[in-house]
Amino acid sequence: MMLQKQSDKSFVLPEAGTESTDSSSDVSFQSASLRTADCDESSPTLSPLKHCVTIGSTDSKDILSLMNRRNGNPRDNVFTTSSRKLSDRRVSEMFLKERRMSLYDSYARSSSKSFFVDDLQTLFDAPEEEEDATSSSTPSSVISINKTCTFGGVEIREYPIIAGDSPAGFKGPPLAIGWTPVSTVRFPNVEKYESVRSRHRRTAKDLTIPASQRMVILTNQGFARSEIQKCTKDANLARRQRKETMATLKYQATFEKIESVKRKTLNVVTFGQRNKAQKEYLEKYVPNYGVAPTPVA
Repeated sequence: MMLQKQSDKSFVLPEAGTESTDSSSDVSFQSASLRTADCDESSPTLSPLKHCVTIGSTDSKDILSLMNRRNGNPRDNVFTTSSRKLSDRRVSEMFLKERRMSLYDSYARSSSKSFFVDDLQTLFDAPEEEEDATSSSTPSSVISINKTCTFGGVEIREYPIIAGDSPAGFKGPPLAIGWTPVSTVRFPNVEKYESVRSRHRRTAKDLTIPASQRMVILTNQGFARSEIQKCTKDANLARRQRKETMATLKYQATFEKIESVKRKTLNVVTFGQRNKAQKEYLEKYVPNYGVAPTPVA
């Protein structure tokens, strides 16, 4: 087959029914034919996103990164339909991983919004199931006999994160919660809430926040560096005192005996004036001091 190349970078094909002067036939196709159905058959079918999918506080950057991981094209805003379907457990694990990774960076942008509460609100927006008709026709006598205790709804309040004073951590500033809630969500069905919460339970390792991330959280919350340093210093002092107490617990009995000897020595030196002053103070400010309690009949 002989091809003739023209100046416009296309190949010429004689029309059907005409004979070529050469024994070979000519083939022509324009460069635009690369975008015809022949080329489209090899590419996977793409379906556009008709709705914006938001998971908790996920923004557009997180959605683009998720599209890249799922073999999607961020510019065309499409996903490939050839992606393998994920199980519910795998989707839940991916959701928790994404939420943990973006928790500290996105907390400053959404300090007045909830993460888990927004996700629960989406799940609970579905209409409630209607009660059976048999329940309404149950006689009152049967209801009075079969008495049960049921719980109503669940109310979740989210409080802001502030600098705390707990010495429980090894280092860094401690965290605490404020007094004024930033959001409140109510759910009418406690059983449905428990079924959703069971899929989002976290382990103790997931709840651990390193000192560097605690510093970032307090900075994003608007705390000054001097305030963070002050709460860190107070926490370190309490940690040091706790370590000293733990180290001297084995000498507790000896310390109690030494304190008892000191008190007795002071009473002997002052001829009992110390105990007398304490009794006068207690009789003055403590009601019914030294009065025996009346026996109960």
